[in-house]
Amino acid sequence: MPPTLNLQQNCLTAPIRLDLAVVEAMMLWPDNEDEPDNEDEPDNEAMRERWLNAAMTRESAIRLDGLPEPLLRSALKLASETTPIGELQKDARDRAGHGCIAGAILRIAVRESAVRRGSVNIGDIIDNVVNISEPIRKRHKVRLSKKTIYNTSWHNYRSVAHFWAAHAASVEAGSEAFPCPIGDLPVFLATAELFREAGEAAKTKQGPVLRPGETVRLPAGFVLPTMPPLEFIRVASP
Repeated sequence: MPPTLNLQQNCLTAPIRLDLAVVEAMMLWPDNEDEPDNEDEPDNEAMRERWLNAAMTRESAIRLDGLPEPLLRSALKLASETTPIGELQKDARDRAGHGCIAGAILRIAVRESAVRRGSVNIGDIIDNVVNISEPIRKRHKVRLSKKTIYNTSWHNYRSVAHFWAAHAASVEAGSEAFPCPIGDLPVFLATAELFREAGEAAKTKQGPVLRPGETVRLPAGFVLPTMPPLEFIRVASP
């Protein structure tokens, strides 16, 4: 079974900050990354839990005034046991660079598949990304050799590349929020779903660009906003 985002249907009608945090955590620490070499280093599932706890702590702190005493004690206990989100953000920034590159690879791949109506070559696309990704290198301090992009950016973030592609579309629409403004979450998820479907339909000689068994999905039964088809006129530099 492919991994599924732990979201509820009401995030499509009344999204909140914690809904975004669920998406953020999976985008930054996806499941298919290799296990850490150091046994004391947390795996990605543990890092996602830390990110969510930090987001909950921040939201609770905003609303401490007027909480009943039992809830206040619980909120303060959670805060004392939670890694501050600031301590997680450096790792998140580094990872965001690789995620942005994975999203760029996917966008180019689905465009080329639609235009050529044939298989695409991920190696050739990575060559293209190396040339156009200078802004990512400067912003996130990531190495941009072809080997690093294939073995880290694409290998580790392919399962969530459709969310990174949707984030790029949100940025191009004028947003500076990660992964999107809270109120835009339904449109963001619908856009990501379009990229997922296009990526799973696009083919390389080795198989689909996105592998259906590993690509992160939305919960079954989600009723997403109706979106126009993806346009493949151009792919802006990430």
